[in-house]
Amino acid sequence: MIFVYSFGFLWYYIGANGAAGDRMPEGTAWNVPGGRKKKVLTKDCVGEGLKRRRMTDKKTTAETAAVKAAVSGGERTDLPYERFFRFGAENLTEAELLAIIIRVGTKGQNALDVAKQVLGLARYPKEGLLGLYDVTLDELMGIRGIGEVKAVTDYHTVKTMDKQEAINAGLYQVIGAEIDDAYMAELKKQIIHPEVIAEVADDIKIVYTPLCGTGNVPARRILSELGFKHVYVVPEQENPDPNFTTLDYPNPEDPKAFTYALRLAKEKDADIVLATDPDADRLGVYAKDSATGEYVSFTGNMSGMLIAEYILRERTATGTMPENPALVTTIVTTNMTRPITGNYNVKLIEVLTGFKYIGEQIKLFQASGSNNYVFGLEESYGCLAGTHARDKDAIVAVMCLCEVAAYCKKHGKTLWDMMLDTYEKYGYYKESQYTITLKGIDGSRQIAEIMDKLRQNPPKSFGEHKVLKFRDYQTDRAVDMITGEEGETGLPTSNVLYFELPDDAWCCARPSGTEPKIKFYMGVKGASLEDAAAKLEKLTEDLKAVL
Repeated sequence: MIFVYSFGFLWYYIGANGAAGDRMPEGTAWNVPGGRKKKVLTKDCVGEGLKRRRMTDKKTTAETAAVKAAVSGGERTDLPYERFFRFGAENLTEAELLAIIIRVGTKGQNALDVAKQVLGLARYPKEGLLGLYDVTLDELMGIRGIGEVKAVTDYHTVKTMDKQEAINAGLYQVIGAEIDDAYMAELKKQIIHPEVIAEVADDIKIVYTPLCGTGNVPARRILSELGFKHVYVVPEQENPDPNFTTLDYPNPEDPKAFTYALRLAKEKDADIVLATDPDADRLGVYAKDSATGEYVSFTGNMSGMLIAEYILRERTATGTMPENPALVTTIVTTNMTRPITGNYNVKLIEVLTGFKYIGEQIKLFQASGSNNYVFGLEESYGCLAGTHARDKDAIVAVMCLCEVAAYCKKHGKTLWDMMLDTYEKYGYYKESQYTITLKGIDGSRQIAEIMDKLRQNPPKSFGEHKVLKFRDYQTDRAVDMITGEEGETGLPTSNVLYFELPDDAWCCARPSGTEPKIKFYMGVKGASLEDAAAKLEKLTEDLKAVL
């Protein structure tokens, strides 16, 4: 798809700057390299393109030739590059050259190499380039700036300026209270039932820990402004502490991180226990089991599903659901997203692992008008309600979950009770991970061999689980293992393998890009908590047997 869009951009550019008869006629078909099916170029495919911008800086003939070599790339020599370059590629800015590289050559290493050469990028992931096919020139120049920063190896060479001089030049600006106020205002737009919060504000008790990080002030402020009266912050972890002296690992996914918070929760008889990680983008949760009085931990999938079910259900009930709503998730997040979105007629979009891909969808929605973003989540304790950010935001997650807890309190339930209700409604979905970590160069080679084995000879089953579909995101192949029919994954290139199994079970293999480690994500659907746990344990053992 990126390849076709690329030439849409080139021809759009030619038509705008060349002879009138040089524009590609709408509906022209191109053979995509690699033997894929033809795609048809239309006005919708071209879109708005990048805004043309004439600048005074000129590009050298050598740089133009380098870009031309990158976009030509062997198998693409049948395409009309000469026609494009005849219309003055030498006059393009660096940002425009990178735009061409991104639009035309993202599938090959050539384009990446030239991007590094033209803009001095030390390293930029291929999948990142794939996600930039409709960025603005300002954003592309920002990428160049990142490259320049990364290129600095001796900090003594960085130019300095007097503070007052910088102020006078408009180069020194302080992010003040107006940004905090605007942020709080955006968060409050996501509240659905402020009247419910007001009704139970004096009854519900919340324990919160920022884990010695940045979440303390914004989390307490939003809860206070919404009217929650009993918010207890863990005093030992309230203020920033770069040494994290009360924590072995400041991660809300680690049960040990909740040691102090759970102690305070029992003392205060809290309804809900929350922890945000040091940079306040991920949220961990415990809630009381009304049957036992004990606190139960929630995975990122579980807390995300509670928020999703609440938002979709209550926006539907109150008539505040936007037109063409969409929920965005990743390919390794719980499959419970499917019945929930289906129940409320919300479009479900799955993207690669990494919240940047979820955030990217917001921008694409706004550019195309195709959908309205309602909620996004990933399994690793991150979610986002609202479009004020392009990344996971633990503060909005704290706010949303406290509203859900207030709604539960009003109806005589806890968050855990609502989780059980959600399981009963959609099925007992459960997920886990299995990680293999090896050492050194040999470890990296062995990890690559595991992936090659699974890629070249995908297993037909994991124990009693027959593989229904196999997706290889590196080669962009989606194979129906029953019929043998092949298609495309529809997502950017990534070294990830996905195995779709019966009864909403699945397994996904994803190696680390920085260390000799491979992670297997798995999920099942059971008839009860016990059944789901047993199925997941069995699938894990079946995976080990395949490996």
